[in-house]
Amino acid sequence: TSSPVYLPRVGHHVYNGSAWVNEGILHESEARTNLVTHSNDFTNANWTKARSTIDTSYVSPDGSSNASKITSTSNAGPKGVGMYMPLSSSSGASMTCFMKAGSSGVYGWIESIVLNDESYAVFDLENGTVVNSNLCSASIEPVGNGWFRCVVANTGTSISYFGVGASDNTFTGNPWDNSRLTTGKFIYIYGAQFEQGATPSSYIPTSVSAVTRAAETLTVPAANLPWSTPVEVTGTELVPNGTFDTDISGWEGYNDTPLWDNGRLYITAPTAFDGARNTLNSVPTTTGKRYKLTWDVELGTLSSVKVDVYGSRSASGLLNSLTVSATGSYTMYFTASQSAANIYLVSGNAVGSAWFDNVSIKEVSTNMSIQMDGKMTYADDDNSALPNNQGTTGEAILYLWKSAFDNHLNTTLVTRSTRTGAIWFQQRSPTSGGTVQSVENYSPGINVPFNVSARHGSTFINGATDGTLLTADTSITSLPDLSTTDLNLAYDFMGTIGKFRVWDNDLTDAGIVEATEPSTEP
Repeated sequence: TSSPVYLPRVGHHVYNGSAWVNEGILHESEARTNLVTHSNDFTNANWTKARSTIDTSYVSPDGSSNASKITSTSNAGPKGVGMYMPLSSSSGASMTCFMKAGSSGVYGWIESIVLNDESYAVFDLENGTVVNSNLCSASIEPVGNGWFRCVVANTGTSISYFGVGASDNTFTGNPWDNSRLTTGKFIYIYGAQFEQGATPSSYIPTSVSAVTRAAETLTVPAANLPWSTPVEVTGTELVPNGTFDTDISGWEGYNDTPLWDNGRLYITAPTAFDGARNTLNSVPTTTGKRYKLTWDVELGTLSSVKVDVYGSRSASGLLNSLTVSATGSYTMYFTASQSAANIYLVSGNAVGSAWFDNVSIKEVSTNMSIQMDGKMTYADDDNSALPNNQGTTGEAILYLWKSAFDNHLNTTLVTRSTRTGAIWFQQRSPTSGGTVQSVENYSPGINVPFNVSARHGSTFINGATDGTLLTADTSITSLPDLSTTDLNLAYDFMGTIGKFRVWDNDLTDAGIVEATEPSTEP
């Protein structure tokens, strides 16, 4: 294609300050473009040099000899390189560059011009700290062998300049106006990136023009996911006289005259789809709850029979249907749509006879549990500095299991209003929904560790974050049926995923706490 296409980045390592740690898969759901046309060729004419020389072929963070050295050639004024970068953005911009200390006492700096206001940060490359920043958020991340990835992010809507350079350790003020450095002192730089977005993404190399990395998606097919086997809630039988021990009272003909035959209901079906039904509205149900319908059938002269369950008398009230063509015992499930269910025991598309027995309806529940951990990178976009005071309910969507607007499970990171990083566990079916919310567990940043788990059931939803249990919502009356629905993992997410686990049962409150206990590893 016209753009680079990458394989899933499994086995992605992050430097923790002393060692490289496998954090799982690196996933970036946002498409990002590095607008720097020559991201690692600082000798290119697109970079403007200021009071410095550029030398190449030094060992870089990727282990190759492709880093550059900026050496001061003057005792006053700015030292570094810059590039004009017009950009219209409603979501801020991130400027990043890998830097390494050279001479003792030398700082690195990154600057951008936003609507004629300079945003900048200065970095201590010997101690790995941010020394100063203005009109931006700044961070510094170790990447090994003395290298750091330095970040400047802001919420401006028009960027006109991106600069990288060196300064002495008595720095004050704007680096472009006031940067000083003794002649002959130097730092190393590698991999400049300028991108739209309030947080940085992974490095995208360029050599001639801007390069876009496409948005990544992770889809888990339904066939690869477990789904809960329904279990009986109370065991209470809801069908009056479904065993036909002495008669077929409670049942009536449906274009047929059903008979009692030695403890079974017998139909003769003079025309197709004829048979019997229970007395209308005699099976009590609760709207939104899940039920299991079972029965035995012996085919006589019929080649097939059909069992329907309705929530009303109209065809639009059909809740489930099953046609079978062999003698045996059968099961199907349905979700009640009204306060009563109606069962039809009829012939298939034929005429003839058959026997039914042990017709039963019992309430059942389905329960699922989900856990996910990793490291996420996000900014609090609910910021008055952004256009229209943008607020974000779903700053990140950790997973989305959804078949329709009103049929889904999801876990979302929320920063709206005064929130900085709350987790919302949610589920919704056509008849029921609920949300469990955590406190402000997380703060915006790069590689923020998280560990969350939820238990979803027919009568509850609850969650846990980093070993802390929340308060369950027990107003739930049904679990959405997602047994044939694919799951979108890390649907809106920038960061790494360590584990993602799904159970087809209820881990209980103690179980989801255990699943999110903080690691004892460094």
